[in-house]
Amino acid sequence: MIARHLSVTRTARYYLSREPGPEIRELWIALHGHGQLARAFAKQCAVIEAPHRLVAVPEALNRYYIGDPAVQQTTQSVAKMGATWMTREDREAEIADYVGYLDVLHADLRNGLAAAGAAEDVALHVLGFSQGVSTALRWISLGSLGTHRPARAILWAGSVPPELTAEQLRAATAGVRTTLVAGTRDEFATAERVAAIEKILSDANVEFDTRRFDGGHRLDDAMLQELST
Repeated sequence: MIARHLSVTRTARYYLSREPGPEIRELWIALHGHGQLARAFAKQCAVIEAPHRLVAVPEALNRYYIGDPAVQQTTQSVAKMGATWMTREDREAEIADYVGYLDVLHADLRNGLAAAGAAEDVALHVLGFSQGVSTALRWISLGSLGTHRPARAILWAGSVPPELTAEQLRAATAGVRTTLVAGTRDEFATAERVAAIEKILSDANVEFDTRRFDGGHRLDDAMLQELST
């Protein structure tokens, strides 16, 4: 049996906080976690909306039913949907696909900002939550951002991709204000896991700071507001 790959056209969905305009000085790209959809995640990011800020929330290309659709059909309940950036199956191809997707999205947003009269130096901020953290780090490391490197990367309750080398992490975050965030009661981003991520970044000579808030595996409005000012 021979496995082969074929690139095809996909229709991706994303949400914007507002129409691009000449007043925009910051472009935020917020990457949701496993099992979330972009529309719901965009609502969670609404607290950082501002006249000078454009927030874009792309949705991962792989959608699926959460739970057992057969049980939901029997009980006549609406099946809940989620999306994931990747799985372990054919992972290299899925990583390449979403890195390319985010490159295209970023370029399209830049073109839209330019057409709306925004300055060329609109600052890019990347926010990754949970699975979106690995997605963000892979995109910053492997994508084609060119001269529009992020001014800031917020890595919220996620992990560092194991395949990224210290050199890749250091190069990707050079000049990028990098912040780790996790709730004090997060069952996934525990204190031990946060400490492990801190060690990985420290060993790679990545400059970063760590912020904690009282809560679980979720975004926190007060922390988001603080990080956006």
